[in-house]
Amino acid sequence: MKEIKLHKWWARNYGHSYFKCNDDKIIKILNPGKYNLHDGPDYIGTVIETNGIKLIGNTEMHIFEQDYKRHNHLNDPHYSNVILHIFCFPSSDPILDIPFRLQIPIENISTNEIENNLMNISKNDLFIAGIARIKMIGKQLINDYGSNDLIQTLYVSYFRAMGLQANATAMVMLACQIPYKIFYDKYELKNIINTYLYAANIETNLTNSTKNILKKYNIVPIAQNIWNYKGVRPNAYPHIRIVKAVRSFNELINEDNFLKRLIKDGTEFWFNKMDNLLTNENKKQILANCILPLRLWYMENFGYYEITNSIITEGEKYKIEKNSLISDACQLLKINEFLLNLIHGQGILSLIKAGVINTDLEKYIIQ
Repeated sequence: MKEIKLHKWWARNYGHSYFKCNDDKIIKILNPGKYNLHDGPDYIGTVIETNGIKLIGNTEMHIFEQDYKRHNHLNDPHYSNVILHIFCFPSSDPILDIPFRLQIPIENISTNEIENNLMNISKNDLFIAGIARIKMIGKQLINDYGSNDLIQTLYVSYFRAMGLQANATAMVMLACQIPYKIFYDKYELKNIINTYLYAANIETNLTNSTKNILKKYNIVPIAQNIWNYKGVRPNAYPHIRIVKAVRSFNELINEDNFLKRLIKDGTEFWFNKMDNLLTNENKKQILANCILPLRLWYMENFGYYEITNSIITEGEKYKIEKNSLISDACQLLKINEFLLNLIHGQGILSLIKAGVINTDLEKYIIQ
């Protein structure tokens, strides 16, 4: 995303209301100042009012707060009179020398611009909308699947992602039937798989170990008719997806410090071992609908902003999902989908869901 998007948003919105800074200071922009086309801060001569006192100084903008340090502004005399720093992603090591630190949520930046200029939607617009959608998914997952237990949320949302659109709900029901602690009890993997297939009402031949597991956790099968086979390719039939979900999640949860590594560094330490089990499209589904949303949620709720670049890099690493809905939208927007990444794809789905891109296929988006 380019900073010019933030500059344009600020030019349209600075005079609309009071702003609450990151340290709860309330400010009003009486004059944004003059846009600077030369070296130094982005705006010169900003006038701010707070607690009845007027202050005059300069304003600097970045996508990431930590870019202020990266660009060496702290040691540059051109920036000595900066009183307002505006950014989208805060730093866990904030620059307290600047009086006012103002975060503008990335999803606020270009909604109106996108809605009013459908055919001029850019990759930057899609990036903004994609991050907003991923953040929304993260909040939804936490609210729906257990805000007090991040592993529980990860577990259920992982199975949900592995169910794809056709069987996402059924996979959630299955995961809710069996506690994730089954993976910590050192049962043989074949018996854990047997347990899940029985609970899914797909397998009836049980081993003695499986019977003991069922008794211990009081597991009963879910309704058989909740599984959807219509329009599903054979390699995505429920029994295949369940086995993949169990085997891959078992590999993850038994890694040392897996949750800390997953939140901090992303999926590479785990995905590298999954090439014979998970396809690239599987990984994209897991990232978009489970891992990236939870990493973003954790970052914002625990102030772990140093992982921001890692999250974005992981989303940009993968090409856009293979999805006919996305392909149709790209044709409508005259955008080459082969130049887009996973975050752009989530942006397209977000704009379809919001009705900005009109299509009668929006009902196929995983909510």
